[in-house]
Amino acid sequence: MIFMLFALIAVGIGFFLQKCHTDRIKDAQPYTAEIISLQERTRVRRGMAYTEYRPMVKYNNGSKEIIAEHYNGIRAVNCGYQQGETVTIFADKRLPKSFFFPEENHKISYEAVVAFIAAGLLVIFGIIMIPAGL
Repeated sequence: MIFMLFALIAVGIGFFLQKCHTDRIKDAQPYTAEIISLQERTRVRRGMAYTEYRPMVKYNNGSKEIIAEHYNGIRAVNCGYQQGETVTIFADKRLPKSFFFPEENHKISYEAVVAFIAAGLLVIFGIIMIPAGL
């Protein structure tokens, strides 16, 4: 029974994450920006190290100049951006210091997918545990 409760919580979290993602994409406007830096970070996940870049850009949203940070890191193999390069970005006026690139305009939130998968696994585990009386 407790697994079903956690599954419902995970589904709720998934819907919340998907709504936030959809709103961010829906409300985002395109802007021309200049990449002013690429912050490099090395991460270790499951014993493997990889380099991630977090581009910083400068753009004008119509009322003021803003310096914004990419909402998520870009892995080194996918980072084809250079400092000083002019690019198109999308930013929400409510969150002007965070942006994403046009090719990242996904309709689904990967974080929401993870929450839904976790909910499914909790339901399966809950069904398996019913005969055990847990």
